Amino acid sequence: MGVPISNFLAEQITLAASMAFFAVVTAIALIATIIFIPPMKQQKPLSYGSQLNVLKQPMVWASIFAVIFLNGSVFGCFNYLAAYLTDVTKLAPSMVSIVLFVYGVCNIFGSMIAGNLLTVQPIWTVKLFPIALSIIYLILYFGGSTIVLFMLILTIIWGILGGVNANINQYWLSHSAPEAPDFANGLFLTSANVGTMTATAFCGFFIDHFSIEEVILGGLIFSFVSLLIVWFQCSKTSAFSFFFKG
Repeated sequence: MGVPISNFLAEQITLAASMAFFAVVTAIALIATIIFIPPMKQQKPLSYGSQLNVLKQPMVWASIFAVIFLNGSVFGCFNYLAAYLTDVTKLAPSMVSIVLFVYGVCNIFGSMIAGNLLTVQPIWTVKLFPIALSIIYLILYFGGSTIVLFMLILTIIWGILGGVNANINQYWLSHSAPEAPDFANGLFLTSANVGTMTATAFCGFFIDHFSIEEVILGGLIFSFVSLLIVWFQCSKTSAFSFFFKG
């Protein structure tokens, strides 16, 4: 929800007010962490060599690329959503902030839904996610974004999928390297950020060379590639046995 709030502050006050908002929120998060997060029991640390050994596993690398393209498929387009809503859907700036806020709230619901789905049907949740996201992008690309009410409905669904995506990414990588959980979590964060960076640049290429409407193609391509990687992983017997283990 930081994006719509900062967008609103920058639009209605100044960019400095937007950045001050982030500084205050970050300080509150730090204080809350110190006060409310209990200390974790220290476990015997793994050696650097044993942690790096997980990179010898092909399925770990497949999971890294899956996360890069999964996260990129969402954030490559989302990072241009404000401009898209303004130029394509023709929403007023104040309405854009509201829509982005709704998207952020839907992320929270998506995260809650993902927790249940990944507990009950982890494989099918991951396999069907890029398909669902691709359907949203296809509807947007073929005119769904020009109707305001329809765009709002799609944004709600897109926001829920965005929340599901975050959980999928961490689940997929952490389960590919259970013997080094901290290192796997670091890989998840790095892969997710690489996905955001590359997809944003990739979608920006479509905007620069074509138009803002074509940004959807960038997200669609990333979604399709993530679909190929995930389904390839799940086609391997070792992947199925691994992910269902425990």
